[in-house]
Amino acid sequence: MKTKTKFILIVIIGVFSFAIYQWIVNYKSNANLGIENIDTKLEDNSNIIKLTEDLRYKIPIQISEASNQKFNSSIELNGEIVADPDLTQTIGTRLKGKVLEIRKKEGDNVRKGEVLVVMDSPEVSRLKSKYLASLARLQATQKNTERIKELVKLKLSADQEARNAEAESSTWQLEMKADKENLIMNDIPVPSSESLKDQSSYNQGTKIYLTSPINGTLVTRHVTPGNIVSENSIFVTVANLNTVWFSARAFEKDLQFLKLGQDVEVIINAYPDTSYTGRLSYIGSTLDKDTRSIPARITLNNKNRDLKIGLYGKAFLDERIQTGEKIIIPETCVLTINSKEGVFIQNSDLEYEWKEIETGGRQDTWIAVNSGLKNGDKVVSNGGYSLKSLLLKHTFGEE
Repeated sequence: MKTKTKFILIVIIGVFSFAIYQWIVNYKSNANLGIENIDTKLEDNSNIIKLTEDLRYKIPIQISEASNQKFNSSIELNGEIVADPDLTQTIGTRLKGKVLEIRKKEGDNVRKGEVLVVMDSPEVSRLKSKYLASLARLQATQKNTERIKELVKLKLSADQEARNAEAESSTWQLEMKADKENLIMNDIPVPSSESLKDQSSYNQGTKIYLTSPINGTLVTRHVTPGNIVSENSIFVTVANLNTVWFSARAFEKDLQFLKLGQDVEVIINAYPDTSYTGRLSYIGSTLDKDTRSIPARITLNNKNRDLKIGLYGKAFLDERIQTGEKIIIPETCVLTINSKEGVFIQNSDLEYEWKEIETGGRQDTWIAVNSGLKNGDKVVSNGGYSLKSLLLKHTFGEE
């Protein structure tokens, strides 16, 4: 009885194991999605895949025909909108203190001479006092010089004393000028000489009123009211945005076509249906060794203020290159596998072949092909990513 029971258990286990094995085989078969290399005898050609009819109709494949057409390719530069540094001013102070007011917000227009920041600094009193002290010493030495000169005329004093007095007066003249420039540089009003008569008045004011040196737009606020700031702090940045730059990089192969002053069409990603015409105003002098590119700058009119700092876009040089007959295909056809550009060619409704190509220029949504295709080739323009995924999966599975 026990022997019979063991036999039955062995049979059950065997049947169960076989069922699991069959399930695994079927699962792997389904995972292949019906793809097989039709050139199994040609081991050096693993770029051809064959779909089952069921899978073919699950993938929305569309075909475009490679055609030989007249093609004008323009140079395309990627970049972004930046402010002109020559029309940009940062406003701050060399003094420490406390920010009391910021009178403008980002995006507000400002006028030259308009007060933007009010701060309080104990340094104001010290600098005013220093200036008035040097002014007082200057006035005293000037009077002393005049007095000695009169004595020299009366033969009551030596010429050397007069020269010494003039030298001392000149020293204080320079000291007073330096102190005055220090006040002006720190946006502190210069006290009048009348302040010497009432020294209590000029020590009371410790506020600084920082003004805009240009007409423009407040683009950045670096502090807020109440902030305690150290020396050499920047409070706000003002830029005149009537003119902006499109800062781009040009590749080494395109340098021969770049000319200063030439017209450039710029299309910003935020406004794809609008083009802006600018002028190529700068070409860099040093090539980046890693990217093999060089900086280029296009100057754009921005009186409507549509072009915001930081917007990305593309610049197209009006000068056309590579004019002539070219094999062209839609840009949607081109894919990348293992860092190589290529396309899928339709050999039949179920058979597709991956071919590497060398691309040329671009014109709108079309790409020129220098090599790898011939006129009339049927190229996959939609569904290529699905074929790429299946090809890679099939290739990895073989490995």
